[in-house]
Amino acid sequence: MKYVFISFYLCFTVLLPFATTQAELTGEVIFGHPEHFDELWMTHVEDPRTAHRIFSDPVEAIGKFSVQKGGPLLVFISFRGIVADVHLLDRTQPRRKTRNLTKGLFDGISDVAISKNRDVVFTTGFLEPPEARGIYLIPHHQLKRDLPAATPLKRASAVNVEWSPNGEVIAYATGSEVFLLNIFTSEHLRIASDGIAPALSPDGKKIAFAHVFRPEPHENHLSILSLATLQPVVHIEVKALPDDTAGWWGLSWSPDGQYLIYTIFTKNFHSFHNTAVPIAGGPHERVFEKLSPDGVREFDWTRITYAVESRNHLTTLWGEIKQPDH
Repeated sequence: MKYVFISFYLCFTVLLPFATTQAELTGEVIFGHPEHFDELWMTHVEDPRTAHRIFSDPVEAIGKFSVQKGGPLLVFISFRGIVADVHLLDRTQPRRKTRNLTKGLFDGISDVAISKNRDVVFTTGFLEPPEARGIYLIPHHQLKRDLPAATPLKRASAVNVEWSPNGEVIAYATGSEVFLLNIFTSEHLRIASDGIAPALSPDGKKIAFAHVFRPEPHENHLSILSLATLQPVVHIEVKALPDDTAGWWGLSWSPDGQYLIYTIFTKNFHSFHNTAVPIAGGPHERVFEKLSPDGVREFDWTRITYAVESRNHLTTLWGEIKQPDH
């Protein structure tokens, strides 16, 4: 099957047939192999012939992962049986073993993210009872230690987590709410009471999220809010989903902020559908289906093209727009 998988790349010349009036989706992406769950691959979406494997662990399956934007580090959740741990990979030293940052000390790890500053956050969203779930921070200066210290940031039933481009704030989602959390000031802000899978734009000025999934047709949509005002700037209706769609898997901005890519999964996790939506308007187009007919479960970009301001809208209006959290 591996040779069949690789052959997809050799005949894959254009990832998205967008109209000439829309900027092409470009960028370097790392993705989990659709069939071999212990492998990570890299490619340029504008030239998939460059695809190559960058990491393989024949023992552990790789779950969610996050790439340091513009840097060499990558963190991922590994599974050995029912035990999940956070591992650190230096892409400049692919032959060296990864470093286990948690060593079985945390149960129920559900998501992980690394900032441009090399700070790592992870969530224990699958931990029971729910009151024991939380969000933890491993500061970058701890990464060289044999067992880095993980500091609890907040007791929350978080299932998704993502860093802001400036590395000061995280966005996270519970089962139905979206929040921002400043890791330096501990300021906490609820963004949406009907949302999941938050994604912060590369310019740090907007946040996107999916509204809680509903099986009824024509009732699913995405929202993009301005972080300066928390007012909607784009509303995206998601139609024509497969009949066996089970829910949202994740959202991702393109490196230039021109596209939002949403991923859904079907019943029994049989397949994943990755779809790109132009922010300025236009048709929804499937991506990655020529890499695998069943789509790609996990992917992340290696860099962003927007210049990241030292401080941005995420830290300007906390006092004015702070809402009670629950």
